[in-house]
Amino acid sequence: MNKYLVIGNYNLGADVIHVGLATGNLTLSYLDKQIVLDGSSAFTAADKSAIEGALVSVWKQGYTDSTIDVSLSQAISAVTI
Repeated sequence: MNKYLVIGNYNLGADVIHVGLATGNLTLSYLDKQIVLDGSSAFTAADKSAIEGALVSVWKQGYTDSTIDVSLSQAISAVTI
């Protein structure tokens, strides 16, 4: 079953293998791609931790619960694949 992170207006797959934070951008690394999330200002370590915590929580949910909402310190202004 697929699991998803809901961050603002974005639904992102929860099969992330690494969450990175560099130069204020969040990077979600998957087996086959990397997604960079930009905000209007720099994301923080708390944002990285929020995504990591959500990943753990969404995979602990039952089979029929496939999404989890993630709150970040700011909205995502751009997504780069």
